[in-house]
Amino acid sequence: MAITHHASRIYYFFTRTPAGVTYNQAQFRVASLSILHYNPGKFFQEDPTDTQIKANYHQIPEEHISAKAFLREISETLLLTILIFWAVNAATGRFRIDGSSMEPNLHNGQYIIINKLMYQLREPERGDIVVFQYPHDPSRDFIKRVIGLPGDEIKIERGSVRINGQSVSEPYIVQLGAYSGTWELNPGEYFVLGDNRNNSSDSHNWGILPGKNLIGKAWVVYWPIQDWGAVPHVSLDPGDGSAHAAGG
Repeated sequence: MAITHHASRIYYFFTRTPAGVTYNQAQFRVASLSILHYNPGKFFQEDPTDTQIKANYHQIPEEHISAKAFLREISETLLLTILIFWAVNAATGRFRIDGSSMEPNLHNGQYIIINKLMYQLREPERGDIVVFQYPHDPSRDFIKRVIGLPGDEIKIERGSVRINGQSVSEPYIVQLGAYSGTWELNPGEYFVLGDNRNNSSDSHNWGILPGKNLIGKAWVVYWPIQDWGAVPHVSLDPGDGSAHAAGG
């Protein structure tokens, strides 16, 4: 009962302390020891008033409180800004299109946002426009369209693409490529082509793209401002000779 009684006095003492009051360390130790040794004589014999507390403990200047609050607010804002910046850069990237290999759909000098999380959640699909590290020089980034997936057989005859023996319609290109060839894709390998078939360095001349080189999916054109908008996605369906456009 004695411990409970004196503990309630300490609780009352601290909860009655007015704003801006700090505790004298020596008096705090006396108050604590009086409870430990069951000695109420060293503690308040009656409930302390605000006047008593202010008389015994010094007041923190208001300018110190304001400065601390301001510094805390600045620190929290900076920390939040850093966290947001880190999250945005972890999830997205920026890429400048250099050249005409993706004409007529993407243009030289455009800036796009890359979704770097997309392929952590699902596998690339035929028709995706992707940014990747060039297999023969990882310091260079390329942008092309996915045509073949792991396990596919890609056959091009005078520019006409067939996937696993089935023809594919590609309404997004202006001119067929002036080349032919056959490629077998192993697990983790992709076949990519530029939309400007006769002016593109892609899988038809340097080979397959390892999946580990993928950076992300082209997501949004953000510059020039008049070109702002989602990069259109086209789903290629081998066999029915069609291609279906969709946003993003």
